Amino acid sequence: MSLQKVKLTEHNMRRVFEGLQKFYKPMVRGQEDHYNRYFFDFDSNMLRVARSNPEANSRRAAEAVDLSLARMNGYLNHLDYDISALSNPANQALMHAVQMVYDPFVNPEIAKSVDVQDRQALLRQFEIPFKCLFRLRESIDFWVRKDGPNGYLQMVNQDFGDSVSSGHEMAFRIYL
Repeated sequence: MSLQKVKLTEHNMRRVFEGLQKFYKPMVRGQEDHYNRYFFDFDSNMLRVARSNPEANSRRAAEAVDLSLARMNGYLNHLDYDISALSNPANQALMHAVQMVYDPFVNPEIAKSVDVQDRQALLRQFEIPFKCLFRLRESIDFWVRKDGPNGYLQMVNQDFGDSVSSGHEMAFRIYL
């Protein structure tokens, strides 16, 4: 099956985000503790990138989350998003860090456990990451408004930066 090509703009990115939120209901407030391991993986991977790339700030992290959500939507709906209009080296590095947590098309370890040809398997694989990424995006926006363009990653570093290794190995989860 060939993929439909779609040029991703800020306008249709918002539409993708809203559509995904209708399909995958965001997590209920107060249930975040059930997903702490997943949040830690997303946060620690992005923090590793930010430590080695000064351009990888919290605003770029928000873009990376959006691009990751769009990429998942593309996988599920046979769309090939051209992200060149929204892409830069910093958000690309952060997007890779985010995708390494859950994406069988990016992380070969996850690919061993997920049939990427089976849409239902992908829907199951992406359910928790979708919920976490929606909440993560809200959190990034909050900390950027509160503490500036790097507010979120500064908060992550303050809260548990000591427990994040300085290496480049990315954390991931297999959702069964």
